[in-house]
Amino acid sequence: MTETAITIKSPTPAARGSLLPHLAIIAVVWTVWAVLMEHGDRWQLFPEYWFMSATMALGSFIAGATSEGGG
Repeated sequence: MTETAITIKSPTPAARGSLLPHLAIIAVVWTVWAVLMEHGDRWQLFPEYWFMSATMALGSFIAGATSEGGG
C-alpha cells in the first residue's frame, strides 16, 4: 500500500487594483446627490431629520462589518 502525501499551499494574496475607479464612483454619486439636493432645495431637511442619516450610517457599518449583513 502506498502513502499519499498531502501538501497544503498557502493562499496567494489577492491582487489589489487601483483606488481610482472606486473614488470616481464615489465622486459621481456624491455630485449627483448634491445637485439633486440643491435642485430640490432639500438642505433644510438635515437639522430636523439628522437621526435618519446617523441610523443608516451605523446600520451600513454593522451590515458591512459583520456576517449578519450577508444574505
